[in-house]
This record gives sequence, structure tokens and C-alpha cells, in this order.
Amino acid sequence: MQAPASTAPNSQKSRYLFLAPAVIFINAALLCGISLRLGADLNWDLLNYHFLNGYLWLNGKIFSDSICTVQSYLDPLLNSFYYILIDHFSPLAANLIIASLQSLSLSAVWLLCFRMTEHGFGMFQRIMLSSIATLAALISPVFWSEIGGTMGDTLLDTPIIIALWCILEGLRDRRLLFFGIAGALVGFACGLKFTNMVYALAVAGALILTGIFESPSKIRGILLNAFVFSAYSAVAFLATYGYFGWQMWSHFRNPIFPYFNNIFHSPFMAPRAIHDGRWFPVDFAGYLALPFRFAFVHHHTTGNHLVGLEIPFRTLFPALVLILVPAVYFCLLDAASGTSAVPESGVTTTAGSNPATLGPVSWFGWSAVSSSRPDRARGVVHSRGQEWPQAIA
Repeated sequence: MQAPASTAPNSQKSRYLFLAPAVIFINAALLCGISLRLGADLNWDLLNYHFLNGYLWLNGKIFSDSICTVQSYLDPLLNSFYYILIDHFSPLAANLIIASLQSLSLSAVWLLCFRMTEHGFGMFQRIMLSSIATLAALISPVFWSEIGGTMGDTLLDTPIIIALWCILEGLRDRRLLFFGIAGALVGFACGLKFTNMVYALAVAGALILTGIFESPSKIRGILLNAFVFSAYSAVAFLATYGYFGWQMWSHFRNPIFPYFNNIFHSPFMAPRAIHDGRWFPVDFAGYLALPFRFAFVHHHTTGNHLVGLEIPFRTLFPALVLILVPAVYFCLLDAASGTSAVPESGVTTTAGSNPATLGPVSWFGWSAVSSSRPDRARGVVHSRGQEWPQAIA
């Protein structure tokens, strides 16, 4: 006898509760093993400001004893966490703790993919697709290079991915609470590390477009969802960065000094934005070709111009995203219009448009904004394979 349709959500949630602990344990064990094999992390950012900024902030010296570099006032709460780990634990223990926390982002990827494939796929297919997506995230160049290290990108991916999951749940259950939780998670991540701002824009875009695909006539509901998301994002951002931002304003008349001083006009620096043009193409054609160049070559294009990151790598992922996202949207529009002869199965319209929006919006946001954040790209230069006892002097 078939169970009533109303019990389906409860059945799905019970499967999450059953699988989540195993997924979390497997990913944590995997990343700890990889971190142990890679050796101690000695990235540029750790040696120049991660450890020092945390020490200065916790000891009330960040304004009096700062070395006054571009990175001297970045992410004090996040860097304080790294300082405490390094100061109280051995290098091996600190790296394993960080790797365990980073593994939560892989578990979030697995569970998000499992959620997206709940219609039209068998249990074995869902598990395999989720595992493939998680493996793709693991072997991506930036994630792999940061395993066990102090770069906050992989550590703070988790709340961003969980926010996407919350949006899917909110659209299905028609509950504003999920949009508020998603906003709070995104605002929390942005307050700890500014580079997550590109994902805030992307998640907001995903929320709006998934709402449009699901119910194009309910504009008021879509705007209400976006408002709740934005309000909770702002509150969470102020909770994590508001106090330090006020201190920065009091000292420098710029809450994110020295960045965007072309807007805030702090008297302690020239009224201009900080840009580092090494990381981006020089023309529009270069931007279009960049995802495909990552698949074939990664090196210095000229003596002072780099493409992408300082670490050498090749990856197909950006090119695949650029190719597949238009195809996903075409299929979703076709399904939404009711002209498709294909029966409804597989990834739903709502679930498919959510990450399909996140990728391109965050890509363009990163391209437009991150040139003023040279530390994001420079920081992934790692010196790995150090002997553990001598890793941190």
C-alpha cells in the first residue's frame, strides 16, 4: 500500500537524519587524512597577517601595534580563531581541527545534491551523484590547496551551501523562517570574511530566480522572501563585523579601511580604491575565454600579469559551468512553459535553478570586485610538506 503524499517530506527528512552522520564522519576522516599527507601549512597569509592579526585583536593592540599593510585589519574574528588554535595546539592538531571543520562544506555539498535529486532518482543514484559532486568539490584547485590551512574560504563555504539548502526548503514548505536562516548564515560568513560578499549577491539572485521559476505570478511573495533574507543577512553581518567596523570608523573614518577609500575618503589614505590587476584578463574577450583557458593552461601571461591564481593548475569546472548553466536554464524554462514532452523527473525546476544561478552570479561578482582584494588570490600560495614539529616556529 502506498504511503500518503503528505508523508513524503517526513520521509525525506528521516533519510537526511540517517545519512548525515555517516557523510559527516566520512568527509572528516578523508580530509584529516589528506591534511596529514600534505603536511603543515605555511601560506603567505598565515606568515604575514593571519597569526599576527589574531594576536593583536585578542590583546587589544590591533590599532596601536599594527604593521599597517593592506591586510592589517582584515577578518579579526576569523584570524583570532586561527591564532588560538596555533597558540594552544601543536601544528598537527591545529591542521587536523581546521581540516575537520573544512570537511563540513563537503558534507553540505553532498546533502545539497542529495536534496536536489529527490525526484526522479533512486536511492543508489542519489548517493552516487552526491558523491561525485562532493569529489568534484574536493579536487578543485583552491579547495585542495587550502585543506588544513588557515585560508577562510573553504572554512566559510559551509554556511553558504547550507543557505542554498534552506532556500530550497523554504520554497517547498512556504516558510519564511528558512529564508531568515539562509540570510543569517550568509551574513555571518560575510562578516567573518569580506570575500563572501560575492556569494551574498549570488544567493540572493538564486532566491529570486528560483522563486520566479516556481511561481512567476507571485511577485509579492518573491519580494517578501528576498526582504526577509536581506534583513537577516544585515543583522548577522552587523553581529559579526559591526563592532570592529565601528572601531575602524572611529579610527580611520572608513569601516573597511583601507579598502574602497574612493567612497569613504579617509584622511589616512589617498581617496582611491585598492586594485591588483594581476588576477584578471585585460579585455572582454579575455573574460569570456578565461573559463576555457583554465582547462588547458595556467601560467603568467606577461611579466606582471597573471591569470586566475598564483598556483599552477588546470580544471574543467569553470568551462563546464559556463556550458551547462545555459542548458539548465533552457530546460527549466521549457519545463515551466509546459511545452516539454519529457515527463517531469530528475532535478526539479526549483532545485535546478538555485545552484545554476549561484555559479555565474558569484563568478561575475568575483571578477568585478575581487581585484581590490589581492590577498584572496595571493593567499593560496602554499608551502606544504613541512615536517610537523618544525612547522610553526
